[in-house]
Amino acid sequence: LDVEWMKECEEIAPYCSESDDFVEEANEVLRDQGAALPYSYGFHLVCTLVAAINPEDLDAMDESVPFTKVTLDNLLGIKHDEQSYLHYFTCFEEAQRKRRVVTELDQLKKETKWNYEEFLKATKASQIPTVRYYKDEMKYRGNGPAKKNKSRAVRDKKKSLNLSKIIKNRWKK
Repeated sequence: LDVEWMKECEEIAPYCSESDDFVEEANEVLRDQGAALPYSYGFHLVCTLVAAINPEDLDAMDESVPFTKVTLDNLLGIKHDEQSYLHYFTCFEEAQRKRRVVTELDQLKKETKWNYEEFLKATKASQIPTVRYYKDEMKYRGNGPAKKNKSRAVRDKKKSLNLSKIIKNRWKK
């Protein structure tokens, strides 16, 4: 099943999620989160069903943003001590260093530096300014060669139109 078109939608549309088959999704989570995050078939099934309504955790597993300690605790159902959270965070950083750069978005994922202390203390990653900047930059760079001086409203309208085109083109097939 070809879901590559949906990956573009997922980055643009709020409360939208895409999931590959288990093996592909497990590889994507490993590449994005690192070896310390256990991704099982059970996680895959849960994510397939409800990831779209859980953007801070379930839908974020295949994104290259580390989980905060609070989110990781809630996601895995255990309270990590600082040492075990540091292990997760270090594995995440190692995964990003090993990332193969194919696109400009891969380059952004690889070059973004995350502040461990912010993720240790924040409740949600979306509260961290670097995460907000990173997500804005992902949307901006993923939108093609746009002019740097365009206002956010103009860029957001274009994203909305691009999303509509992607969906319409998909249903024509």
